[in-house]
Amino acid sequence: MNLLYAFYERRALNAFVENDFLKARDLFSKMLKKWPQRIGIRHNLGLVYVALRDFSAAETCFLKDLEDYGESLSRYRALADLYFSWGQAGKAAYYYEKALAMTRAEGPTSQLEFQADLNFMKRRLAICKKDSAFIRAMDGDGALQRGLEAQKNKNWELAYKEFAAAVEADPTNFPAWNNRGSIAMNIYKDYAEAERCFTEAATLSAAPAIRHNLALTKTMQKEAIKRGR
Repeated sequence: MNLLYAFYERRALNAFVENDFLKARDLFSKMLKKWPQRIGIRHNLGLVYVALRDFSAAETCFLKDLEDYGESLSRYRALADLYFSWGQAGKAAYYYEKALAMTRAEGPTSQLEFQADLNFMKRRLAICKKDSAFIRAMDGDGALQRGLEAQKNKNWELAYKEFAAAVEADPTNFPAWNNRGSIAMNIYKDYAEAERCFTEAATLSAAPAIRHNLALTKTMQKEAIKRGR
C-alpha cells in the first residue's frame, strides 16, 4: 500500500504544483476513497478546491478534518485563508485568531517561518476587522485571478499590471507579489523590482519557492552588474 500511496501522492502533488487543478482534484479524490483514514488527503483536496474557487467543497473538506482530527494550526489556517478568499471576513477573522493563538502557543518550527506566519496572519486579521480594507482586499483577489489567467495565456504585460493592482489593494497577497517578481525577473529582467517583490513575499510566507526566487534574483542582479562593468 505504501508504494501505491506514494505513487498517487506524487502524481497528485505534481499536478497541483503544475496548476493542473482538475487532475489534482481527481487524484486526491481517488486517494480519499482508497485511503479514507489517511490524514492529509482531505486537507490537500480542500486546497485544490480553493484553487478551483469551489469554496463550498473546500469548506466541507476542512471542517470534516477539524471534526475528525481536532484542532491544529494547519486546519485553522486553511479555514481562515478559505473564508478570506470567499469574502467572509467574520469567519476568516475567527480562524486567524485561533491560528495566531496556536502559533504563539506551539512556538516556531523555525524562526523564519514563525515570523512570516505571524506577520501574515496579524496583517490579514487587521484587514478582516476593517470593512473598507476587506473590500479592497477582495478587489485585490479579483486582480490576482485576472493576473493568473493572463499569465496562463502568456499575456505578460496584462499579468504584470494585474499583479501590481492586487498587491496595491491587498499588500498581504503574497502569491501576487511572487508572480509579479517572477515576471520582473524572467521577462523584463528588472532584477531590482523582482527583488523588491520577492522580499515582500518572503515577509509573508516562508515557502521555499519564494526564498529560492529571492536568492536567485539577487544572484542575477550581481551578474548583471558585473556584465555592465
